Amino acid sequence: MNVAQPLLSSIADSQRPEPEAPGPRDLAHRDEMQRHVERLGSHELAIRYNAASALIGYGTACVPLLHALLKQQTWDQRQLEAISVLNRLGDQCSVPVLHRALSRDLDHERLAVLRGLRGLCGDQSCFLDALEDPAWEIRREAVFALCDLHQPHLRFIVASMAQDPHPLVRGAAINGLGILGTQGDLDLEIVIANALEDRSEWVRSMAAWSVRHLKRHE
Repeated sequence: MNVAQPLLSSIADSQRPEPEAPGPRDLAHRDEMQRHVERLGSHELAIRYNAASALIGYGTACVPLLHALLKQQTWDQRQLEAISVLNRLGDQCSVPVLHRALSRDLDHERLAVLRGLRGLCGDQSCFLDALEDPAWEIRREAVFALCDLHQPHLRFIVASMAQDPHPLVRGAAINGLGILGTQGDLDLEIVIANALEDRSEWVRSMAAWSVRHLKRHE
């Protein structure tokens, strides 16, 4: 029986300790971090770089400000830079925030989010929906992300993208099979063999690389 909670709730309001107000140093740090966040939107690369470096120096203390930025309806350069900062911080609590941002309307925003997730998310569910995105760059990035996970069962999902209408997506899928391996599965070997006769020279070159790579690792 847990008696801690009733004891805690029975304390009279007059006896409850007042929450500490943020000290001047804390407020100064927050104001400084906010200024760096705003500088992420600068037209000058050097200013954006210095702002990002400063935020990374603060560590996870700056994460709430970056999350608030990503939850805004309208995005600009600040959000794109914020994704990079979160990725470099390796902050796992940012995964749900970024995952929700995959529903953004603009292709380049979704692509930036997906690239940010690649360094943070070890769960295939972060990337599966992106395989059906209307933008080929995002579908290709999702293939790359799944290959990054190096999970053998994902080779069948990757292989399915060898039928994608865009050659760079098909090439990424065939290249991914070479990396993940076929484990002697005849169906997967047939996918690579068919790619050797693809109408795209790029896909054919990826298939040839995968064949060579798999033979070296047999």
